[in-house]
Amino acid sequence: MNKKVDYDLSESALYPILAAFRVCIEHTNTNDYMQWRVSFNKVKEIWRSSAKKMLSEIHEVYESSNYNVRAIGITKDAWLSCYMIVDRELRKIQNI
Repeated sequence: MNKKVDYDLSESALYPILAAFRVCIEHTNTNDYMQWRVSFNKVKEIWRSSAKKMLSEIHEVYESSNYNVRAIGITKDAWLSCYMIVDRELRKIQNI
């Protein structure tokens, strides 16, 4: 989002966060393509409204695994929590 930070996010945390946005993609019948369900600007809104919640969930998984970074990427709780957060934000935008 064009901002620099003084810390790194491990790949273990990044994967469930990025994968959560798969809920924002749909399959089209036209040429078997994939497309965003909403405009990309809306996807960025979803990111802005869900990033803090997802990072909080990731941190909880990290703490509950005795600070094992690797556990974040292999624990279904992190993946499911991130997915549900993004899904909830998408539904708000779509008014479902």
